[in-house]
Amino acid sequence: MQAEFRARVSMKNPVHFLALGFGSGLIPFMPGTFGSLAALPLLIACSQVSIVSFIALTLIFSVAVSYTHLTLPTSDL
Repeated sequence: MQAEFRARVSMKNPVHFLALGFGSGLIPFMPGTFGSLAALPLLIACSQVSIVSFIALTLIFSVAVSYTHLTLPTSDL
């Protein structure tokens, strides 16, 4: 992530916290890899729940993903 965008991100903001993979997206070296590693516990937890719970978690995740655009609304990426 570019330094100017990183300066606008606050980990105290829940939208930023979730959109950046609990902060793993701010790691300067291989942020995508660390973001994937941060997602592994969530994957393991999801594999242990019933189908109804899994569907509910999927819907919650979908809403969370839709909020990621709020992190950098004027991004030129």
